[in-house]
Amino acid sequence: MTIFSKLTITAILLSASVSTQANTLTSELYNEVSSQINSIISTQIEEVKSATLRSVVASLSEESEKQSNDTANFEPSKGDRDDK
Repeated sequence: MTIFSKLTITAILLSASVSTQANTLTSELYNEVSSQINSIISTQIEEVKSATLRSVVASLSEESEKQSNDTANFEPSKGDRDDK
């Protein structure tokens, strides 16, 4: 075997090894980034749920208070009285 053939075979083997390592690193990086993105999305969803719940509770409390005030300020009209 000539020196050129040996160098060619060595270069091919090294290229295959580098390619395998690059694929492994790419896969690991993809998995890490994907995991981080999923975590961030889950956190954001929980924050939106919490904010929505707080908003609904505040709105219901406000409406309940408004209805209580309306009931407290209610004065029956003359037609509603039993003075007959």
